[in-house]
Amino acid sequence: MSQNHEVLTLSEVAKYLRLPPKTVQQKVEIGEIPGQRIGQSWRFSKAVLEGWLRGPSSRFAISKMVDEFKDDKTFVPMLERAYQERKRSRKSK
Repeated sequence: MSQNHEVLTLSEVAKYLRLPPKTVQQKVEIGEIPGQRIGQSWRFSKAVLEGWLRGPSSRFAISKMVDEFKDDKTFVPMLERAYQERKRSRKSK
């Protein structure tokens, strides 16, 4: 089974999801759509989006995202910043 490592831009995701780009940006900023901010731009793993669309569980999307970026040394710092920006803790209560 081949893995899909395709990376999409915000406008490509908007077209793929058939939503206005502004709606996609709002939803990704609050964590409803899985994506990663790189500088001023958003990038999306197509494999993660496909998993997110298939299942109601955000845990699946997160686990796929972790798998997709497991060799990326910048992933953990980006994840930490995302939690800080959303004022959330990574630790379970």
